[in-house]
Amino acid sequence: MGSNAVPDLIEQAQYRVTPSQKALHKQATKLPKSIGKIVGPLIGLPDDVSIREAAARAFGSMEYEAEDAIPILIYLLGDMEGNVRWEAAKSLAQIGPIAVPPLIEILEERTNTLRSIVANTLGQMGPEASAAVPILITGLTDPNEQMRDQTAYALMRLGPQAVVALANLTTNGNAKEREAAQEILRRMMSTPEAPIQMLRKLAADPATTNRVQAMEALGNLRPATSL
Repeated sequence: MGSNAVPDLIEQAQYRVTPSQKALHKQATKLPKSIGKIVGPLIGLPDDVSIREAAARAFGSMEYEAEDAIPILIYLLGDMEGNVRWEAAKSLAQIGPIAVPPLIEILEERTNTLRSIVANTLGQMGPEASAAVPILITGLTDPNEQMRDQTAYALMRLGPQAVVALANLTTNGNAKEREAAQEILRRMMSTPEAPIQMLRKLAADPATTNRVQAMEALGNLRPATSL
């Protein structure tokens, strides 16, 4: 799908049934059945939710100019319909690293209502979204339970850099941060690649900075994590 489709998709992604359409449809339901059978199909209400959902899904398959789709997909993360939000999140995850900086900006806005779904979206990206680890770590003790849950979801999927941050937090964080980090690390033990294996691989990385971070994290892992 080329960039020529972007303007059309953006328009469809914002589609809403208008009040006049709703009013006309309501009037049609009051017509006699004999007339309604003829008029009804002509003035039926479009399924605007399915239209926005399909547009959000289409953005994820774009091969070119994917960056142009990021603002409208972020807008759709706030849609009233859950399926639309889900498709927008999946498409952002498919777009990948270039979508991470604007998502981080949303997480930095502590009053932004999109923060929890943004955390989920970053988690769907996996290690490609590791740049978001520092800001996600701050969400571990967020007052909002949904934000805490989605932060945990994301950190469990962001790879070695997330494990390094969590391991260090078990030693250097406050009581709530230590407890939250330990719980996530324990939950990660059931994943295909447990934290200890991630850190061992990172300790063998050619980059000195990565090796140092991994060794420090291995030293900071608390016994309570049972790693």
